Amino acid sequence: MPPTSLEKTRRMLRIGVFVLPILLVLGFVLTTGKPLGPRLVGGTINVAFTLWFVYLLRKTEPVQTASEMADLIERFLGNRSHYPQEWNDFVECSHPDRQLDSYRKRCDELDPIVNCLEPPDPKALEELRNMVQELRRRR
Repeated sequence: MPPTSLEKTRRMLRIGVFVLPILLVLGFVLTTGKPLGPRLVGGTINVAFTLWFVYLLRKTEPVQTASEMADLIERFLGNRSHYPQEWNDFVECSHPDRQLDSYRKRCDELDPIVNCLEPPDPKALEELRNMVQELRRRR
């Protein structure tokens, strides 16, 4: 199965988190004896990007437990997703646990009627709320 766009993005972020500190050290070594101001600005920018990539990696971690899945569905229902495509990434990526994947598949089936421009279907929203309760009981 080809990697999803989320998996590709996470791979690129991991590469960035690996490469940026190497570039930081290399930059400081190659600019030894040069004015300190520009070196510190460059180092600060490098560290900021590295920390931003780490933050994004943590925010885009795939759902692993029933509790995390319940949290994600609640965020979707409350319009508080961690990032704009979180719901789509969730419903499109299979889960290794068969029981949890059955919840994900049901969310995928409900997606067209709850994740649309028109008002979402009230029965489908209620079903998602019930799923959250079931997942919370699985703890």
